[in-house]
Amino acid sequence: MAASQTNQQLTDRYDQQLVAHQAQLPGDGAVRQHAIKQLTAGGLPNRKTERWRYTRLNRVLKQDFGPSHQSAANKDDIDSLVSELTNQLGAQESALLVFDQGSFRADLSQVSDLGGIEFLPLGEALSCGAVKLAESRDGTARAFDQLNTALVADGSWLKIPAGKQPKITILVLAGAAHEQTNYWRLVVDAQSLSEAEIDIIYLGNSDDQAYHSNNFIDLQLSAGARLVVNQIQLQSQQAFHVAAMQVTCQRDSFFRGHLLALGADLARDDVDVYLAETGASVQIDGLQLTGGSQHADLHLTVEHQAPYCNSHVTHHGLFSDHGRGVFNGRVHVFEGADGTDSEMQSKNLLLSERAEIDSKPELEIYADDVKCSHGCTVGDLDHDQLFYLRSRGLAEPQARALLLHAFAAASFSEFAGPWADYVARHVNQKLDQLSHD
Repeated sequence: MAASQTNQQLTDRYDQQLVAHQAQLPGDGAVRQHAIKQLTAGGLPNRKTERWRYTRLNRVLKQDFGPSHQSAANKDDIDSLVSELTNQLGAQESALLVFDQGSFRADLSQVSDLGGIEFLPLGEALSCGAVKLAESRDGTARAFDQLNTALVADGSWLKIPAGKQPKITILVLAGAAHEQTNYWRLVVDAQSLSEAEIDIIYLGNSDDQAYHSNNFIDLQLSAGARLVVNQIQLQSQQAFHVAAMQVTCQRDSFFRGHLLALGADLARDDVDVYLAETGASVQIDGLQLTGGSQHADLHLTVEHQAPYCNSHVTHHGLFSDHGRGVFNGRVHVFEGADGTDSEMQSKNLLLSERAEIDSKPELEIYADDVKCSHGCTVGDLDHDQLFYLRSRGLAEPQARALLLHAFAAASFSEFAGPWADYVARHVNQKLDQLSHD
């Protein structure tokens, strides 16, 4: 069957899903209808779509992904998983928001220590008018954003007031049923002079199910706001994971992001940062670890729309066996955005001759008084460093493991406490797996 026919069948299927479920979906139905029309008009991405040219979707789109649904058995199964996570993170007394197959689980969440932060499940926030469902962006490259806008039923809405607020952990569980799609969305309104940190864990609760996890994060930072988002993706090995993050930074605000991709068969992260007013700044670290036949794709765009804004992006990738990574980082400096200071680096290690990385840092500059740089490195472990460690008495496997751990740890060295231990444990487990691929 021709690819165009398959694409049309898929978009028709999503259109039918919206028709079947729209009566139960909260928020503005017109926005959802517009999103599905955008999807139908542009279709799903393929290799001719520039932002998706290195990512083949054939192996996942041929599966008949349907809307998510919960079962009583699944609700019982995750109790112990959440309890274990709470103990690992030492989060018994801190805020924890749990979402199972896209729906908020109040019985497993802890919302007593939110400080001044206002929280509502997104479905409730949309129904009562606390927030509106944002229009999705046009274009085939945004097809999965459009799909989320059309079919998402729940997620989280957070309004962060001025002052330093308690840390929040968000657990997003997916994969309870075969060929099921889980939609989830986070909307954050960080008000002027607010300061907060959000940890997000994407976790598959089934290792033998093929499923689609579709997520969208919309962050709005008002003047002087400071927001840190730490995201770790631990989907199961048969999952198709898509996550988009849209960040808008107003005057003198600061966004700090950590994006760690360890799981899923095929993972895609799209990050778009808009430095909209003078003095805004962003710092992002990304880490991709893939082995077997895993594919991890990170597309990141920073739009310098105003003068005297700063952006610093560092990407680390480590790939083994047939693992493949894609990093496309683009910095766009608008006309008049003088005083821009931007740096982007992509550093990659290939642990086998079959592993691949497509790394493409880009600069597009329309202003004169700027300081911008970008670079990319790809290679194996440094043999001089290996020799040095072996000369100090370490066996080669130990020396290689030490260097790999040091390379990966550069992406999350700022973490502290139980969260640092949790992330390090999962990274170390993944590195041990890659070392034996």
